[in-house]
Amino acid sequence: MRRQGGYLFVVTALVLGLGLGLLVSLVISPVTYQNISPAMLKPADKDLYRAMIALSFNARGDMGRAEARLGLLEEADPRSALAAQAQQSIAQGKPADESRSLALLASALGSGASTSSASGPGGPGTEPVEVPSPEPVLTLPPSIPAVDVTPTLDIPVERPTTPPEEPTAYPSPTPGASYIAKERKGLCDVEYTQTLQVYVVDKDGKSIPGAEIIVTWEAGEDHFFIGMKPAIDLGYADFKMEPDVLYNVRMASGGQTVTKVSTPNCVTDPGVPYKGGDKVIFGLP
Repeated sequence: MRRQGGYLFVVTALVLGLGLGLLVSLVISPVTYQNISPAMLKPADKDLYRAMIALSFNARGDMGRAEARLGLLEEADPRSALAAQAQQSIAQGKPADESRSLALLASALGSGASTSSASGPGGPGTEPVEVPSPEPVLTLPPSIPAVDVTPTLDIPVERPTTPPEEPTAYPSPTPGASYIAKERKGLCDVEYTQTLQVYVVDKDGKSIPGAEIIVTWEAGEDHFFIGMKPAIDLGYADFKMEPDVLYNVRMASGGQTVTKVSTPNCVTDPGVPYKGGDKVIFGLP
């Protein structure tokens, strides 16, 4: 009987000690974490951290500080993480400023410049696109109709390996501006089969990263951002088209809609038929 009483005393002491320890650690004096590394954050908190960095970069343009802050996450490819979060932000219906800022910062990281910008439309090293200035108007109509431009085949210009010298400023999409379709061409280029190439430029023809593009067709809709492929051009994005499908393309910020975009019929030099692509350039009037 004494041995059983001794065991009961030990078990009771252990239970009381465990209960007292839990009471102190969880209620009386819980553990608080301070000054932890961003790399230790939960995935949702890391997304919030990236969004704050992107919004700050969009407001201040300080690439050095943005890179330093992103480095604290200790990610192998921060640019891909930003680009993926930008697309996820669109899908979740988060504020457009956040999505655009994430895309803009991803583009800036891809360019490798502290303050970025890009060459003219058509990719690094191509000849600039000459678009005649629109006729001046005194007033804007209440709504801008869609445009249906008959595509013409365009022979791409060979791109040299050495990129041009970059300017020193980042143009940004103008909020509420009515962008127009400055150019529309069908493309026969075996490297871009069934590919819709979209460029966005300002009044001076400088590439604008970060703009959101909306593509619709009878069976669906897709959204993507300009500038995710800075190796081609900071004002560039593309979309894979299906043969014999008609697409409508517009900027999310407003402006003209280019309709009936499709894959033209092309033929290689040996005479092999294939489906080509299309190019649309949006810009400010």
